[in-house]
Amino acid sequence: MALLIECPNCKYRQGLSNNEEKDNPCKRCETSLSKLRSKIYWIEFYADGRRKRERIGSNRDLAETVLKKRIVERQEGKLLDKVRKSNFRFSDLTKQYKEWSKVNNKSYEVNKKYYIDKVNDHFSSMLLREITPWHIEKFKSERLKETGKYQVNRELATLKHMFSKAIEWGKIQANPARTVKKLKESKGRVRFLMPDEFQKLYGQLPSPLNTIAKVAVLSGLRKDNILSLKWSFIDSQNRILSIPETKNSEPLKIPMNQPLIDLLNSIPRHPESPYVFFKPDGSRYQNIDFDEFKAGLKKAGIEEGFHFHDLRHTAASHLVMSGVDLATVAALLGHKDISMTMRYSHLAPDHKRKAMENLGRVFSMDTYMDTKEETEQKKVIALPR
Repeated sequence: MALLIECPNCKYRQGLSNNEEKDNPCKRCETSLSKLRSKIYWIEFYADGRRKRERIGSNRDLAETVLKKRIVERQEGKLLDKVRKSNFRFSDLTKQYKEWSKVNNKSYEVNKKYYIDKVNDHFSSMLLREITPWHIEKFKSERLKETGKYQVNRELATLKHMFSKAIEWGKIQANPARTVKKLKESKGRVRFLMPDEFQKLYGQLPSPLNTIAKVAVLSGLRKDNILSLKWSFIDSQNRILSIPETKNSEPLKIPMNQPLIDLLNSIPRHPESPYVFFKPDGSRYQNIDFDEFKAGLKKAGIEEGFHFHDLRHTAASHLVMSGVDLATVAALLGHKDISMTMRYSHLAPDHKRKAMENLGRVFSMDTYMDTKEETEQKKVIALPR
């Protein structure tokens, strides 16, 4: 519990010691609190495991009195929140959240549904009010024994959002997953295949999975964009592939290379389906068969840990290694932030070296040409040595 003073300049609130305000300059903007004419005091205390703050006003004595009162009230149990006893089960939340997610989450069928089912398997029998941070930590620990950090973190993110929606829907008052931290993942993971490796993989994958994989490396598209690809998106005459909506909720247009055009032209069409890749009834694939993909990797002798999404990394990596600048790669991949593309920067040391050599050649010349548009005269000026 503490007494706080509010800085009038930046509104930052900080704790006060028993000394006067002159010994406590603002920690954010360094305003001298001793020179304040009107001072606003707050009190800070903890009740029912949560931090609370109250604005008292300009009277420090009153603030200290109220703070002492809150201490007594906490000791007497008067500050405990009156939590409505709800018998709402986690399985009920799962049903409600699934209905919400079908409408509001475009990746529901691709992966969101899977994450929801995984957390529901663990918590379905519990009441929402029974679930504590300890239960979620236990879930995190158990799942880590079964799968990787990336997967566990996606499930934790789903769980946290489910509780956030439960609060919004009036089912609980606090999110027990709020304080549970994600697992640390290795940053900038880039796994890609060399051309001979991909050819081996291509030969081990059944149709149409092998064609889907080849589209991935020839275009750099995400899996969902490939599976939802329609013939109307393909402009072979202008060699443009148009994706109406990507993961970033923005359209993407990329030029098509000749191998990609030839591959797409070789795919038979369904008489009634608009999709490039389709089920027997003409509907689109919602996902790939990961068991088939893993089996193909094993037969091709590709080490474990390679995922379908790494085919997108393969396309990006070879673009960079062939000398394409990162800004162009970012545009082709549909990255909103070029920091996402920077993970590939280490793959272009030769390209960087050539660029610096070009710069060196420019400034190592004994002379350089200074063109003046007015006279269209060229002058040779000796560089200082």
